[in-house]
Amino acid sequence: MRPKLKSKPRNDKGQGLIEALLTIPLMALVMAVLSLLCYRTVVFYYADFYLHEALVCCDELPPMECKRTLAKRIEKVLLGKIHTKWEQPSPNQIQINLSKSSSKISGQLMIHFPTFAKNYNIDLNIRKTIEIPKNAKPIGPVYGK
Repeated sequence: MRPKLKSKPRNDKGQGLIEALLTIPLMALVMAVLSLLCYRTVVFYYADFYLHEALVCCDELPPMECKRTLAKRIEKVLLGKIHTKWEQPSPNQIQINLSKSSSKISGQLMIHFPTFAKNYNIDLNIRKTIEIPKNAKPIGPVYGK
C-alpha cells in the first residue's frame, strides 16, 4: 500500500486567468487580421472578374454605362455605399477608368479601403487590357443589358 503524500500548497492560483488575459486579445488580433485578408482576397477576385466583364461590355456599349454597372456590382461586395472619385469622399472610394481604342480595350479599377494603421495600405489596383479581334461578332447575351 502506498503512503499518501501531502500536497504542497499551490502558489499558482489564478495563473489560468492571467494566461487567458494575455492570449485572448492576441488571438482576437490574429483573427481580425486573417478576416481582413480573406475579405480583401474575396474583393480582389470579385473585382477582377467584373472588371473583365466590363471590358467585354465596352465592346458593345458605351463605357459610361459599363462603368455604372461595374460600380453597382462592386458595391455589393464592399458591404456599403461607395463613392466614385467625383463624389464626396467616403471610407470606400472607387476609381474606374475604361478606355476603348480601335484594337484594344483597357481598364483600371482602384479601390481604397479605410486605413487603420499609418503605414499599412490595403488598397487594390487592378489593370486589364483585352485585344479586340477584327470582324468579331458577339456570341450570346451582351453584359449590362
